Amino acid sequence: IVNSNVKAKLIEIPELGVFFPRGEICVQCVDAFEGYFGNTEATQTAMTDDGYYRTGDIGEQSKDGKIRVVDRISGMVKLSNGKFCSLEAIDSQIAAAHPAVEQVCALEVGGSTVAVVHAPQLPDPLPWLGVPAVRANQPFSAANGMLTPSLKVCRRVVRDCHMQSLLSLLASGEKLATWLEARSRGLDTEEMDDTTPLLSLGVTSAQYAQLAAELGVPVHAVAAAATLGDLRTLSTDSCGVAVATADAEAVMRTRLQPSIT
Repeated sequence: IVNSNVKAKLIEIPELGVFFPRGEICVQCVDAFEGYFGNTEATQTAMTDDGYYRTGDIGEQSKDGKIRVVDRISGMVKLSNGKFCSLEAIDSQIAAAHPAVEQVCALEVGGSTVAVVHAPQLPDPLPWLGVPAVRANQPFSAANGMLTPSLKVCRRVVRDCHMQSLLSLLASGEKLATWLEARSRGLDTEEMDDTTPLLSLGVTSAQYAQLAAELGVPVHAVAAAATLGDLRTLSTDSCGVAVATADAEAVMRTRLQPSIT
């Protein structure tokens, strides 16, 4: 609370899976915004029925009643597995874990999380960044519209400028399913062999998690598999739990199917 003249409350957002003690921060005070001139529809969208202004921020209330900002509604997306995630949180995780990434923009495409990064210091192909990623075709700037005048990333523009690359990255996951199906039938595949890098197939973060859950191994163990051969020979987790190769291949055939819309 800024001062005694300001009232604040949290409103749950069920469609984003946000429930108390989290919710959208809504405020009311003497000098608060009253509405958009001549635009009743926009005013109704911005205000609650009891006169609170919707800030668009997601807050969390502590036990002592204090509210802290934890996210933006615009940065929350629903994935194909039904779960919600924060794009801003992914931005922060990538930036913190990979100092060589100078700019990052996490996005939702086809129900999966992906990222566009400006990282001239990183080698080709890009290392695993936690989500499938492509290189930015140019640095983000206000001049090309990928940054707003206040220098915030404009996700819509970044998405539009890199959509073809992102779709190609996700669509390449079909190659993995094709390879596994052919191999299960004892057929040869000319395009791929055991040395084919997993990163080049565009396996998504959701798919890594699904595979790890089925195999009973940590996600980082699956992500550490650099090639198809590495993945096929992955046989134990950190506790030494045996994993049958046949089971791994069966899971891959049924689980690693891209969902692009």
